[in-house]
Amino acid sequence: AFESLVFANSTWLGLDELNGYPSLQAGVYWSGTASGCGPPFPGVAFVPGAVTLEHAHDVRIERNVLARLGAMGLVLETGSQRVSVVGNIVRDVSGTGIRVGNLDPAPSDADAVEDIVVRNNYVRETGRELFDNAAIFLGYVRRTIVEHNEIDDAPYTGISLGWGWSLTPTVARDNRIAQNLVHHVMRRLLDGGGIYTLSTQEGSVLEGNYLHDVMNVHAGLYFDQGSQHYAARGNILASVPNWYLLQPVVEPHARDIVLEGNFADTTNAYCCGGLGCCTDPSWWNTIDGT
Repeated sequence: AFESLVFANSTWLGLDELNGYPSLQAGVYWSGTASGCGPPFPGVAFVPGAVTLEHAHDVRIERNVLARLGAMGLVLETGSQRVSVVGNIVRDVSGTGIRVGNLDPAPSDADAVEDIVVRNNYVRETGRELFDNAAIFLGYVRRTIVEHNEIDDAPYTGISLGWGWSLTPTVARDNRIAQNLVHHVMRRLLDGGGIYTLSTQEGSVLEGNYLHDVMNVHAGLYFDQGSQHYAARGNILASVPNWYLLQPVVEPHARDIVLEGNFADTTNAYCCGGLGCCTDPSWWNTIDGT
């Protein structure tokens, strides 16, 4: 267990290297020589964490403070399993506040990141220098719970779930994003949301979250390329440009999404684009009880 500790005043000198920081998305940046410019994006790396766990099992990280950090805050990397991150304060971080998982879509059981709980944390003032970093980022993870957290003051997405822009099944599934308070995010960049998803995730749920003051032209709930098999129920959205976005512009479009019983103070939605409309029966989306 790591309890009641302060991790503070670290830096990251990667920006001084020849390539600088050519960002891709959400703390992933081009490093070295890349061949090709589409998924799965070879030649990329993550901004490192000030506190990083790998192959860590049955660890508790509780009631700590992570502040004034020059890269990401807390990172749970390859093989981290049954880790709980509870009651921490993460603030004034150059990159992402809490990152769970990596970019490996088909890890071995030993390398999988699974059964992580991120609960009752206060995450604010993230992305202070690296604006593309989400406050909380989840890569290819399974059975991960992110609940009862407050996220405030971020230049980009509040909670980012998934990777890959693809309908291909991966290790990612059965994740739950529930009862979080996400506000005053997307304060600087475009093309993100309060909660943002990528790629197919059987059994994943976004439930009972309260999102307000999502300050961009996109949406509170943003289901981007390849998003499939998510259910969003009982969420509350206020002061958002669109209450949802089911990506209709670039293949693969969002499909098999269930939006039930959500509340929004606007009827605006980003549903139609060059590929058609998200209400097309062949897209298998369900939008009901709003």
